[in-house]
Amino acid sequence: MVKFQLSSGDLLYKYRLLKPISDDGCFGDVWLANDNAINKPLAIKIIDTSRTSIDEKLLEAQIGNRMDHDNLVRVHAADVVTIDGKNAVVIAMDYLEDGSICSKANAGNFVDIPIATKAVTDILRGLEFLHDAGFYHNDIKPRNILLGPRGEAVLTDYGISEATKNGQAIKPKFFYFPHKAPETFDHNLIDRRTDIYQVGITLFRLVNGINLVSDTVTSYTEDHCRSLIKDGNLLDAAGWQPFVPNSLKRVIKKATDCDISKRYNSALEMRRALEGLLFPGGWTCLPTGELLGCCRGYNYRFEIISAKKHRFVAYKTNLKSGRETKISAFSEMRLTKSSLENVKKRFMKAVVEGKA
Repeated sequence: MVKFQLSSGDLLYKYRLLKPISDDGCFGDVWLANDNAINKPLAIKIIDTSRTSIDEKLLEAQIGNRMDHDNLVRVHAADVVTIDGKNAVVIAMDYLEDGSICSKANAGNFVDIPIATKAVTDILRGLEFLHDAGFYHNDIKPRNILLGPRGEAVLTDYGISEATKNGQAIKPKFFYFPHKAPETFDHNLIDRRTDIYQVGITLFRLVNGINLVSDTVTSYTEDHCRSLIKDGNLLDAAGWQPFVPNSLKRVIKKATDCDISKRYNSALEMRRALEGLLFPGGWTCLPTGELLGCCRGYNYRFEIISAKKHRFVAYKTNLKSGRETKISAFSEMRLTKSSLENVKKRFMKAVVEGKA
């Protein structure tokens, strides 16, 4: 891809560049710009056309312009401009100043479960609309989930989206390898359940660690990664956080099942499964590396005291009074290494589920 030399203050047609928002790698750079014609800030994506036709790049804008839904980014306009003697496509879309869901990640690089599940529930609403309109998104990942002005999650980036007739499976022009579904390896085909797979991988990354999947993929050979994905072992290889409730694990595992027929059949079905879960609490990672739980007016923490046998002590602090007390039901002595891990998981999941 040709890298355009752009600076804040440059004028591209009617768009005055203000600041870069992100480097989209193979597909273009995204800038905050002011549309001088209507004096409105917009996000504009500047796409090199040296490797593909202008018409193909304009397809992204045409798809986005049809997405009239609160949980999908709307594309307002597209133009062809010349930069340094080279053609580029400029796509103007909603600017959401709070950025992506990745901004909600804590020092441990994961997002609190209530925030993550709400965001994914929101984008599943958008995905229902997109599928009904006859498109597959094909690039669902944390960076492509933006935060709207009312806290709603909004799915963006139609750069590798595909149109389908009558919901048929189609061959994608491109794919994001860490989210590549098993059926794409086998048959080079995608359908609505491929998007569901990507939603499941995205939810896993949000609640366990945003970089876990990509780090796992890059730590193995391509052949080994292919085997992990096709056999449905990628997420277990990446590793689950101890506080992820079993009910949420089941939703993620169903969404990412290597057998496409066993996944949720639609975005609506997966959304209803998530809406049936209640997680009043969550865990965050402090800059010190300490894990802190929070649920219904209490903060939670634990200590592990190791000698010949391990001791696990759980505490909760009333946020109004500031008084901390030990939780006897989750404090145990003379634990083996394996039983210590079990007590820790039981306590952390109980906080998430409001049972501590």
